[in-house]
Amino acid sequence: MTRKKLKVSEFFSNVGTALAFIWMLPMFVVKGVQEHFEKKREAKQPKPEPIKFVCSECGETFESDNVEKEMRDHASSNGDYTYSKPQPCPKCGGIRTRPTESDKAFYQRLWDMEETATFISHLWINWGSNDSTVDKGKQEFKCTQCGTTFSAIDIRPHPYSASLPSRCPHCQSVRTLPTSEEKQAHRYESIWLVMELAEKERKESKTEKQYVDLRRIFGGF
Repeated sequence: MTRKKLKVSEFFSNVGTALAFIWMLPMFVVKGVQEHFEKKREAKQPKPEPIKFVCSECGETFESDNVEKEMRDHASSNGDYTYSKPQPCPKCGGIRTRPTESDKAFYQRLWDMEETATFISHLWINWGSNDSTVDKGKQEFKCTQCGTTFSAIDIRPHPYSASLPSRCPHCQSVRTLPTSEEKQAHRYESIWLVMELAEKERKESKTEKQYVDLRRIFGGF
């Protein structure tokens, strides 16, 4: 290739690079502006204060930041409210934790829902819209395993989804459903199955972690 052709080729290469930079420039500017206002917004927000949590897995009590999450309340006219997000236990690594001064039944529902949502995301299944969690108030549930009828908060992953089964207080089964939906039990079969698989995965992960910890303690075997 002659020197002239090399210069022409180099010229068009430089022009292409310049055009690409010009085309990308607005994107960089917008991203920079967004990051700037995001940092300002975060700076204005008060830092979360530590509160006491208790782990339902190992009983450990520990302090961690009170990270608040919003829940939409469709059960009253008081509007939305916040709750403390469960923080990982520093002793066993479990995520089934709650503030010491809180309703255990409420957090039991959150634990089940978050584990199920995590399991579903691993399977690339879309549970529904990204709306915040909804509290529909109290609901009567029935356990299909032992027949126990009980009252629990009707939490739904999003406004138009089915009620998340509430764990039976008698036999701890997740195969429960609202009493008003007893004739539609077949609709809950897939939900029960996914919840059971999510619980099985959590227990297996916990067992594997305990095994790894034992190997670490005894130097491998």
